[in-house]
Amino acid sequence: HVHDVDFVYYLFGKPQGVYSRGYSKTTGEIDHVQTQYLYDSGALVSAEGSWCMADGWPFSMRYSVNFERASAEFDSSRADTLIVYGDNKSEVITTDKHDGYAGEMSYFIECVKTGQKPHRVTADDAVAGLQIIEAERKSIETGLAVAV
Repeated sequence: HVHDVDFVYYLFGKPQGVYSRGYSKTTGEIDHVQTQYLYDSGALVSAEGSWCMADGWPFSMRYSVNFERASAEFDSSRADTLIVYGDNKSEVITTDKHDGYAGEMSYFIECVKTGQKPHRVTADDAVAGLQIIEAERKSIETGLAVAV
């Protein structure tokens, strides 16, 4: 779920709070989490992550976004991963076929090689992500919305 949190933070910034539900199934830690991220702007943002799917369930990542005049859906398990809908039609958007995690690692290695300080994802971004995750844990434990 840390990657979900990173993605939400990257797109929308740090939320004012979170309301999360979750449970443990296999590890003794929270294995399934569903979070509503609370923004003063009124943006409705939620994410769900799980390690609880049955054996054989393939990894997938998907999201949907509603814009002012269009909606978009990304699904890593489809051949056409990104589709935009609007004006009663849909359009497949061609995306890079590389793995995002591999791209992150490649960028980090390049920063180490060149001695360049990372500017895409910084240590401060990592701290913010951990703060959000800790607020999610506290929300699951208390059943209440928690400020970040």
